[in-house]
Amino acid sequence: MQGMAGYLYSLEYAKERRQADTRSRGSVVQAGGLIEHADVRRMLLQQKCYCEGAFALAIHAGNLIDMQAQDADPQKRREATLKLELLTPVIKAWSGEWCTKANDLAIQVLGGYGYTARLSGRTELPRQPAQPIHEGSNGIQGIDLLGRKAMMGKRRGAEADAGEMHATAAEAELVTGLESHASTLRETADMIADTTRVLSACIADGRVRLGLANASL
Repeated sequence: MQGMAGYLYSLEYAKERRQADTRSRGSVVQAGGLIEHADVRRMLLQQKCYCEGAFALAIHAGNLIDMQAQDADPQKRREATLKLELLTPVIKAWSGEWCTKANDLAIQVLGGYGYTARLSGRTELPRQPAQPIHEGSNGIQGIDLLGRKAMMGKRRGAEADAGEMHATAAEAELVTGLESHASTLRETADMIADTTRVLSACIADGRVRLGLANASL
């Protein structure tokens, strides 16, 4: 929510703020909105992607909680529990890290205004940026994910999550314009599965410190 607040305020400011535009007629530079600048658009779109990604993860977790509690199929309830356990450290660490980056971008868009407005008592501006530490050290979340959650139920949660990604990729492949994204998702799901298998075997073999050395990455 801190990331989304920063995005909305910087978006509003970029629409209102008038500044020299990169479009010119002859030697005269036109005065346009800050949002007309390509780099400002890039920063706003990055914020939007990070914040909506965090929302999507949280909503997915909410759906799993509902399924865990209410699905008529006991097998689906168990699968939802395993998926939720797997995704919880991801949601905490990913959102904390990338929504902080969104706030960094919001400050860049706001520029000096972001600081002066805060100092002048504009209470509608977010008072404190999101901090990646707020859900616990991200390093600990990584160790929890790889060292415990990924191996729960003989990796059934990780396998179910990979299966869902492959199913999503198959659906996306049928939509014009999403073919390359579907291919990327499928390749990424396979890479995650392969990496998890290798590192899990390393941990199971007693080489725990080596297996967990790159848990966050």
